[in-house]
Amino acid sequence: MAKNTKYVSSTTEFIQSLLKNNPQMIQKQAELRRAWWDKNFTEVAHEEKLLQTDLMTPDYPYFNYANAKNKN
Repeated sequence: MAKNTKYVSSTTEFIQSLLKNNPQMIQKQAELRRAWWDKNFTEVAHEEKLLQTDLMTPDYPYFNYANAKNKN
């Protein structure tokens, strides 16, 4: 059975007409996305420093085996 490619939902029609009548919305949407989401949260220098550290992390950080042994 062939797919009906002529059908357009009312939601799609609404969004298409909204964007057609307000073309600046696409630019504003991209601007706001860059402002809120497209971020580099870790600075490269800080990340390199973390990779070069010689501190050992515990195998399971939510349980302290040293304290557990002292309680017995």
